[in-house]
Amino acid sequence: MEAPLISLKGMARIKPIIVSSSIGLIVLAIVISSLKENSSRATSSPEINDVREIASSESSKIGTLIKSKKNNLKSPTGDQLLEDFGFVKPSRDKLENHIIKEGSINSLIATGIILQDPSYYYRALNIEPNNPHLLLLLGSHENIPPLQKLEFAEKLIQEQPENLVGSYLLASIKINLDQTNEAIATLLNTHNQNDFNDFLMDSSLAINETLLLLGNSEIGSALYSIFFIQSPMTYRYNEISNFLVNEFNETQPIETSELRKITAELGTNMVSQKNFLINDLVGLAIQKKSMAGMEQNSPSPFIGLSVDEAHGNLIKQKNQIKNLVVPDLKQMNEIDHDTLVEWFRKIREVGEYQATVWLNNES
Repeated sequence: MEAPLISLKGMARIKPIIVSSSIGLIVLAIVISSLKENSSRATSSPEINDVREIASSESSKIGTLIKSKKNNLKSPTGDQLLEDFGFVKPSRDKLENHIIKEGSINSLIATGIILQDPSYYYRALNIEPNNPHLLLLLGSHENIPPLQKLEFAEKLIQEQPENLVGSYLLASIKINLDQTNEAIATLLNTHNQNDFNDFLMDSSLAINETLLLLGNSEIGSALYSIFFIQSPMTYRYNEISNFLVNEFNETQPIETSELRKITAELGTNMVSQKNFLINDLVGLAIQKKSMAGMEQNSPSPFIGLSVDEAHGNLIKQKNQIKNLVVPDLKQMNEIDHDTLVEWFRKIREVGEYQATVWLNNES
């Protein structure tokens, strides 16, 4: 049974925390395993720290792995799995030849992500200088100079003024530039934005299409493009929430209430997407952080719920993740071809959680 929907003050009702992951199966297995190990701690009246353990320790591990260029691509187990499904990572020369042949923005985006080389994004930007997907990729890339990233983020907001992700990107850059007041002002502006597009599925589809055109298998291409790519914004969401929590104790009560609302909205915006499970886990952690230090019987940032009731709701949603059976790398080899293909299709269509519920039922 799904947990009751939580509503934010001033916002529409959100979907349950479970909707979606994007840094690979190994990281997800670690998180799910941790959730199962901690399941015995949940009670009818859960302590705040029950969820915060996931919120802090696990999202911290996730954030570190998200930033790592190695990710699962350097994992022998992951490499072997891809090879078992007939996947061969294309060389730079092969990708360059493909770009010459195709001449498309997507081929440049896919190559840049596969090789972790932002120079391909710049090349694509010369063709489409206002492309929001490219602006986000460049603005969130760790190897781009901070002031350049600032320009890309500002331009992204100009191109897509309703896109919350642009404001989150800009705020995270300002935080790292120690522009605290400007970062908070940017986050306050998110109240007026209604869209959320991190282009993660667009990146996945571009990679999948490129790999197929280069002769890789259907399953190998889908597996790589879904579970072996980075989510550059997920770490930034966690970074923003940590910044806001630190500000709770530095501001007046009225201002703190507004910062809590921004934090809660950030988590809500993450879990409201049909996306990857990793985003849901971090979103759950951020929603929890919005209530850090509050009395259990106090009104929470969520409409009609006390802090205690909101904690209970998050526990129920955590348990939805805990009870999800996600196949590990070896088990995937035992699933038939058509079922895997359909699972991958559903991940992109309805999100990783709903897709995996379907897979569990099939199994």
